[in-house]
Amino acid sequence: MSPRPLRLRCAAGALAWAGLLAGVALGADAARSAPAATTAAASQPTAAQPALPWPAFDAQVQLAQDDPDAALAGLRALAAKGAGARPLALARGLVAAASGRAELHGQALSALAALNPDPVAAADAALLQAAWADAADDPQTAQKAARAAVDAYASACTPARACDLQPRWLALHLLSRQDRRRGLSSAALEHAMAALELARAAGDGAYQALALASAADAAGLMGDAVAEQRQLARAQSLAQADGDPLLRSRVLIAETRMHRRRGDLEATRRTAEAGIALARQGGSLRLESSHQANLSDALVALQRPREALQAVDAALPVVRRLGDRRTERVLMHNAALAHIGLRQTEAARREMGLVLAGYRQGGATADQAQALREYADAYAAAGDLPAALELFHAERRLAAEMMAANRDAALAELRKRFDHEAQQRRLEQLGLERTLVNTQLDNRAALQKVWAAGAAVVLLAAVLVALMVGRVRRLRRRLEDNQERLREQSRREPLTGLHNRRGLQETMQARGLTQAFEGALLLLDIDHFKRINDRHGHAAGDAVLVETARRVREAVGPAAGDADDDLVVRWGGEEFIVCLTGPRDNGAAAAGRAARAQELARRVLEAVGGRPYALPDGGSLRVTVSLGHACFPLEPARLPLSLERAINLVDMALYTAKNHGRNCAMGIVMTSATTPEALSALEIDFDLARSEGRVLLERLNGPPADDAPATGAPGSTREAEALRV
Repeated sequence: MSPRPLRLRCAAGALAWAGLLAGVALGADAARSAPAATTAAASQPTAAQPALPWPAFDAQVQLAQDDPDAALAGLRALAAKGAGARPLALARGLVAAASGRAELHGQALSALAALNPDPVAAADAALLQAAWADAADDPQTAQKAARAAVDAYASACTPARACDLQPRWLALHLLSRQDRRRGLSSAALEHAMAALELARAAGDGAYQALALASAADAAGLMGDAVAEQRQLARAQSLAQADGDPLLRSRVLIAETRMHRRRGDLEATRRTAEAGIALARQGGSLRLESSHQANLSDALVALQRPREALQAVDAALPVVRRLGDRRTERVLMHNAALAHIGLRQTEAARREMGLVLAGYRQGGATADQAQALREYADAYAAAGDLPAALELFHAERRLAAEMMAANRDAALAELRKRFDHEAQQRRLEQLGLERTLVNTQLDNRAALQKVWAAGAAVVLLAAVLVALMVGRVRRLRRRLEDNQERLREQSRREPLTGLHNRRGLQETMQARGLTQAFEGALLLLDIDHFKRINDRHGHAAGDAVLVETARRVREAVGPAAGDADDDLVVRWGGEEFIVCLTGPRDNGAAAAGRAARAQELARRVLEAVGGRPYALPDGGSLRVTVSLGHACFPLEPARLPLSLERAINLVDMALYTAKNHGRNCAMGIVMTSATTPEALSALEIDFDLARSEGRVLLERLNGPPADDAPATGAPGSTREAEALRV
């Protein structure tokens, strides 16, 4: 498989909190004039400084990005001039986060806690927690703290009590950043636009430029290329008008990521080099290192690993000295990919281990899964197929865990909603019952006065009881129907409507086929699906998944996915499984299933690749799949296999199909394994077994492209010269 341009390789550190305040404060002259302007701001406090003192500290916060010791000296000078306790503590905390100084960070939090019950001080404390967690590459903690800071500022900052722009803006920007890391692109865009409105209300063009760059990045992750280009153009215009080279360099970070998502590697390289030049002009080693990380990513993708390592070596000492852990991890990730490309196995595994351990420790599950996928692609490109297969399986297990976690969260929300509805119905029922009891008591009193009127009331009460009983029964039936629908939804994948992993496991368990599977399995994977998402957007990717599911169901049969014998399953991502079962095993049934599996593989290849897909934007796209299939138990020994091992074998056949040109099917015809041990050895190194003739595969080619030379109808060929017995 070819390497995929995943977001892990691009450093977004220059769009993070570190360095965002540099050169863009409301006191712009102070932020751009180095220590001399800092001294002037400290020695000439304005009358408004006690109420809005933050601009006096801004130059020191931005200085801390490259020289934290000088920044702390400047803050001590401001403290000697009688600066306010709250802004001084906030500034020290941000300097501590930028330089990784835990003791100083703790002191800043203690100083803010001593100002209790000041609500703005509480919001500042939450902001410091978010900034520290973000600098330490702890996205879970950073997201919670940033959310708390945004809410606290919204509550504390009123028309009667004005707040500084920069801390409120930074809280929103940090929250948008964590949303992007969690894959919540729409939420990231919403918070970036809120930061833009805040900067626009204050009339600060530099902050507007940075918020627009962040919004463009979120729009790009959502697949909205038009909005991404428009917002990035506005950010570049504002940065150009401002004239600050550091601001222009930061906006170039977003442009670099845009080119990388679109697969324009040369544009990615040129933009990163331009960002390095501007960062050097502005004198920011931290920002220069972030661009070096992006440059190393582009060089790896351009298959220039030695140059990529040079870029990594130039940036790593700087980010380690400055305590920039996230950029350090990106550089180490790109170094691992470069070592893989250079066949430097030990160095690659060492770097990989450190990167993956960091993602696990920080709870960045999505980053960990994408890192595994990139490493697997790099090993596949380098020809180390066993290592690639091992990493692909690890990534698939992690993706399954994330899907299960998302499904469980959705189910919990549904159960909560249904429980609430049931409780509301119970309250309604109790209210009606109470009304009924009151009516009966009134009837008894009336009975003592007028027997005739009492009889009529009793009759009315009986009618009400009958109506209530009928209503309760109807409510109970509705509740049971909802519970059954909920169980069915947990077995279905919402995008395509197919069964999911849980649906397959439960169905096979009900048929008694999980430990000794009998039937045919087809595992297919959409070729170059990542490229579809990158070039046409995620909406087009979803449309391709839905249409592929429909075509596969149509190829299997009109009731595929619901019939007793056939099951079509979305296995995960762009993978699908077709499971053919039927009567318990006998010779005729097995032969029939094998023939049907071979014929079905041909129909699936033709159904998917035979005609183009219509895209949501009105265009069209040709899509192909790679496919592995087999009929179990395997001939001739017919050793029993669990469902999990059967899927693993057809996965190896699928992997072989992908490494033999894609747009084809590889079917396992038979194997020489006559013992469980021999079968296990075959699974351990499938490629070796295939090359030695211990397993016989049959290849079936998919339909050729319209512009390809005619080769006749799709045909099949058998691999391996002989079957070793």
